[in-house]
Amino acid sequence: MGRTGWGLVLTAVALMALAGCDNEMSTGVPAPPPPPLIAARAPVADKAGTEQIVVTGARRGEQDQGKYLAVTQSYSLGLPANAVEAVQNRNLATCAKLGCLVLESNLERGYANRITARTSVRIPPQDVAALVADLTAPPARVTSHSIATEDMTTTVLDTDKRLASKVALRDRLTALMHGPTPMAVSDLVAAERELANAQGEIESLTAQRDYLRRQTEMVRIDIDYNGEAAVAGDTDLTPISRAFKGFGQTVVRATASLIATIAALLPWLPLILLAGWILRHPLKRLLRR
Repeated sequence: MGRTGWGLVLTAVALMALAGCDNEMSTGVPAPPPPPLIAARAPVADKAGTEQIVVTGARRGEQDQGKYLAVTQSYSLGLPANAVEAVQNRNLATCAKLGCLVLESNLERGYANRITARTSVRIPPQDVAALVADLTAPPARVTSHSIATEDMTTTVLDTDKRLASKVALRDRLTALMHGPTPMAVSDLVAAERELANAQGEIESLTAQRDYLRRQTEMVRIDIDYNGEAAVAGDTDLTPISRAFKGFGQTVVRATASLIATIAALLPWLPLILLAGWILRHPLKRLLRR
């Protein structure tokens, strides 16, 4: 076979090899499809007016960075003044049964037997309806009601990230101190100091995270109890009662003012008497004229 024949054979072999490579490349395994979507959080109001969380829009395998909402409900109740304390105690007993956290509770007695009270609690969202039913039971009636929502997402996620960073630092320092390679005394002291600082920050961030979670995982309810004044028909008798009680206060204040005036004049009494003794003769002559 001549040179031309061998050249044709080599050319054919090269073309066959290239075709085989193209077939292998075209029959490669396709890239896996992207992971399916899962839910991201969005607020949905339930029957009690609280905020529930559902998931939409984040990809599987990624951190679910949903919304963290701090919900506050405020109730103002009107009821007879003599029933305020009993109703407040009843509501606190119901709250204790539902496992809520009491933040504040006080009662004040004012003029004309007026009584006002205030209670603030945190309660799981699923128990809000039961507590509200007890709040609005007779003899109380709701005079005003409001709901406020604060988005705490940024604060919660920032705290979680800082906490995770400090935990990772603590773990690295612990592994370094207990590693197989011996450390110099100065390096060991520095590592222990950094470890103590990291542990202190971890404890502080953990407490802050728990507080934020309580704010977002529970609903705050503020209740104001307003004792209504006694009325005769459609007439409010409170001004008359206040005037009678103010009469005694007025007498006391006037007596106090008189005593203060006498006390202020006492140091000047000798001078007044001396001036009267000196001026008695001129005054007599003046009167005779």
